Amino acid sequence: MQSYVLQDWESQDEPEHLRTIRDRLLQSPQKSGRLLSLYQQIWLAEFQWQPILTEAQLQQTQNFVADQPQQPAFVSLDDSPEQRELLLSGLVIRQQGMLRTKNRIYQKIFDQAWIQQQLNSLRPYAQAIEAWVATGQTDSSRLLRGQALQDARQWTQGKQLSDLDYQFLAASQQLDQQEMQQELEAARLKEVEIRLRVEQRSVRRQRFWLAILGCNLIIAICLGLISFRQYQQAAISEVKALAKTSETFYVTHQNLDALVMALKANARLKAIGSMDATITEPVAKALRQAVYNTSEINRLSGQHSPVQAVAISPNGRLMASGTHDRILRLWQPDGTLLKTLYGHSDRLTAIAFSPDNQWIASASDDRTIVLWQANGTKQNRLIGHSGQVTSVVFGPEGRFVASASQDKTARLWGMDGKLLTRLVGHQDAVRDVALSPDGLMVATASDDKTVKLWEQSGRLLTTLQGDQGRVRTVAFSPNNHTIVSGGEDGTLKLWTTEGQLIRTLKGHRGAIQDVAFSPLGQLIASASSDHTIKLWNRDGILLATLQGHQKPVQSVVFNPDGRTLISGSADETIRFWKVKNFFLTPLVGHEAGVTTVAFNPIDQTLVTGSDDKTVRLWNRRGSMLRIWRGHQDDVTKVTISPNGQVIASASRDQTIRLWDREGNHSHILRGNQSAVRSVSFSPNGQEIASGGDDAMIRLWDRKGNPLCSWVAHVEPVTDVVFSPISPLLASASVDGAIKFWQSNAVPQLSSKPDRTWRKDGELLTSFGDYDAEIAAVAFSPNQQTARNKPQEQLATAWNKTVKIWNMDGTVAMTLRGHQGKVRDVAFSPDGQLIASASDDNTVKLWSRSGQELTTLDSHGAAVRAVAFSPDSRMVASVSDDQTGLLWDLQLVLDTSALQTYGCSWIRDYLQTSQTLELTDRQLCDQVTKSQRHSR
Repeated sequence: MQSYVLQDWESQDEPEHLRTIRDRLLQSPQKSGRLLSLYQQIWLAEFQWQPILTEAQLQQTQNFVADQPQQPAFVSLDDSPEQRELLLSGLVIRQQGMLRTKNRIYQKIFDQAWIQQQLNSLRPYAQAIEAWVATGQTDSSRLLRGQALQDARQWTQGKQLSDLDYQFLAASQQLDQQEMQQELEAARLKEVEIRLRVEQRSVRRQRFWLAILGCNLIIAICLGLISFRQYQQAAISEVKALAKTSETFYVTHQNLDALVMALKANARLKAIGSMDATITEPVAKALRQAVYNTSEINRLSGQHSPVQAVAISPNGRLMASGTHDRILRLWQPDGTLLKTLYGHSDRLTAIAFSPDNQWIASASDDRTIVLWQANGTKQNRLIGHSGQVTSVVFGPEGRFVASASQDKTARLWGMDGKLLTRLVGHQDAVRDVALSPDGLMVATASDDKTVKLWEQSGRLLTTLQGDQGRVRTVAFSPNNHTIVSGGEDGTLKLWTTEGQLIRTLKGHRGAIQDVAFSPLGQLIASASSDHTIKLWNRDGILLATLQGHQKPVQSVVFNPDGRTLISGSADETIRFWKVKNFFLTPLVGHEAGVTTVAFNPIDQTLVTGSDDKTVRLWNRRGSMLRIWRGHQDDVTKVTISPNGQVIASASRDQTIRLWDREGNHSHILRGNQSAVRSVSFSPNGQEIASGGDDAMIRLWDRKGNPLCSWVAHVEPVTDVVFSPISPLLASASVDGAIKFWQSNAVPQLSSKPDRTWRKDGELLTSFGDYDAEIAAVAFSPNQQTARNKPQEQLATAWNKTVKIWNMDGTVAMTLRGHQGKVRDVAFSPDGQLIASASDDNTVKLWSRSGQELTTLDSHGAAVRAVAFSPDSRMVASVSDDQTGLLWDLQLVLDTSALQTYGCSWIRDYLQTSQTLELTDRQLCDQVTKSQRHSR
């Protein structure tokens, strides 16, 4: 029997019988555990009465049985589903109201080892439950916890388990809950302890302060002051953060945001009333630079779609914008949205107002033009183009409409939608169409790299060729004399109406998307994919670059009053820009870097010299009056005689030229053996001093006759200047030395003559910083103290600093702040200010005590020279960016005026912006109230 039945019974079970019983027990994973547990109880009960196992099996079973606290003798018959299932398997039978194994062979084969093996294969926690049972169900460390318990409970879903399994899981669940409860209780106790400690500390602190307050009222006052100080420090930190944010916006060309932040900082500063210079100066600086460099004055955002076109009515009362989301929006000029119009099935590409302000035309990629009444009523749809419509414009009297299309044609339409004329001739898409002010000429710009001029009848007049890429845009000047075009090559071209190229304007780094003339034709605005707008004068001189858009600028138009420019961009914003900067006036016209500047002491003019070899005369409005030519190399220095009648210019061509106010040559001073770097008139106007690369100083009379010369330095002389007070001539050099020389060309300031008077050119003293070049030198003006004694100082441009020297050669102070080499320095005639020009593209203004007042940083390259006007109200700076700038000192230094101007400019933005908080909208309320009260 052991060999033929029991040993390896699964392979010898033929015909199949025992395996059938096994399969019936194990066929349902949900029930098999319950059946095996029930059978195990039956088997163990029988084993206690009649052991039939081998010695090893007997020992294993005895150990298991011994571990059970109570074992029933037999399993009573209760007709439960599990008992019925077990009976149907054939493994057990009913006997005297009990369940018994059917025979000893079954009992031998399906023994305790087999039962335990099957249960272990079913339970994921088999080892844990065996260990638990082995300890008599007393060792709680064997129970499941946490994730293991969760996994076990998930496994039991839908299964019928044994009572032992349920006991094990219930015990595990109870233990897990107890441990969780203990953890929660511990956490609560810890929290209570922490609160108790905090409350105890708080109570002790309160008792301490109460005792202190009860003992000494002065301490209470001190504590109050400390609290106020902490509040003040928090407010000051906020002010500093706002000023820093303004600076960040300014550096990234978001000047409107910089202005708002600066105004916020200024308002917070006034609220806390701090007078600490470390706080007020950063705020004042942020406000100044934001105001006098901000051109953007309003911004319409929140359209959530790229802006393709903007237009404004001729009377300036209504503005329209077209976006990629097919919407035409109507706005008030202050940015208030009036209406949203739907009429196209594709993105809008162009918008135009009729001259009588009654009609609006919109063009779209849906190949149609829609005519609207100004109140937003759709009137007519012009259908005929076979390609996307790229441009639309009204005729001079509003009697017809012109359109351009990618179908290579332009068309003229009657207001009733009737096609009047087809302009056919381009070889590629027509991108823009423009009408001359008299309506007799039509200009079209095309991807075929040409601009064509047509009569209204459709007859081609001429073709303008010269662009290197597709031509995107074209416009007529208001006087009908000039045409401007722009395209993908990033250049603008000015043409006569006869088709002759006047000049090409370069400056953009991306394709030109749109151009517009100002109402009087004095300015041209160009919008580009390089995210910028550039302003040019009618001669093609670049005046300004407007930065702020974050994506290509698609459209640009002037307000009818010419004071404001409006732009639309793919960055989903419409921005408003002021055309004129009230704080500075540009001097534009030089064709190379501007090296020197001087004001005429008797009139409202000033003179500049340039690397373009010319000297130019300007008025203070920025208009060029004359150009004086004659030098054969760079002009290095200009100066004007005290009576304002003679202008002297020095040049690298080794000459000094004397000019009268009309620009005529009076004399040419020759004799220098190398480039002349500096020239200066004596205070009485009788002598002229010069210095240059030959390290010599030369003196001339007013007619240009040489008086004397001498070797002054071991390296080139960079500057020479007469003292307005003392009989001195100062020179500076690349060798780092400052030298004082005797000069008899200074008027006597005392009725008694100086008995120590010496001959011209005699060295009196030498001092300086000999390790770096001194680029410029300037004497303080003739000022009297209360005791009527002149107090004179000398300023020098040395490396990245300005040094102020006493006349005995000691350093009075050093002005630091520039990030590049200082090129020039000047005292204001009233003696209150010092100006310095630097390679870091800036001009800095300093108080006479050495405090930095402001930084003027509108130049785009190194600043070469600086000069004050005779009335000390303006300062002029000239730069390698080929421009000069005239600054209004009253505005740039007066913080209250800056706030007033800044608030007046962004009034509309504060009222209409959808991105500002209520507190920000109220930034300028106090300024507005003050203005009303003053009126």
